[in-house]
Amino acid sequence: MNTVEDLDIVHLYTKIRDNPHYLEVPNEMPFVESPLHTTTSEGHTNLALEILRLKPSLGKKLNLDGLSPLHLALDNGHTNTVKRLLKHDPDLVRVQGGQGTLFCIVQWKKGHQSFDLFSSHRKTNNTLIFRRSNDEGNTVMHLAALTNQSQV
Repeated sequence: MNTVEDLDIVHLYTKIRDNPHYLEVPNEMPFVESPLHTTTSEGHTNLALEILRLKPSLGKKLNLDGLSPLHLALDNGHTNTVKRLLKHDPDLVRVQGGQGTLFCIVQWKKGHQSFDLFSSHRKTNNTLIFRRSNDEGNTVMHLAALTNQSQV
């Protein structure tokens, strides 16, 4: 084991061995603070990906604030975590949280100089994020213009 995250993954499997239901969340629970929410908000990318591999449905669960694990990674500025989560499961960008994915992405942009998240999608020819719109019909480009984010 080389990194703290490697040890965290070993610890995850120890928890699962002690309690095989550790990652289980009842489907009828619409809001839950899962281990995936915690790891993405802290930027533990490898651990988050391991949890997502073991229990993909956790990527679409909202926490008590109405935020998905992807939203939490965005809100906390963990660019690498966001990119790796989306590479693993591009549909995570479709999960609508309390404020909507597009709103969170544009809000996240305000604190960053380069918009690496979008450039990584351009490189893979994935334009889903640009075509996506919120309930009012605004795309990310509309929201960027409305919030004076010309760099987007």
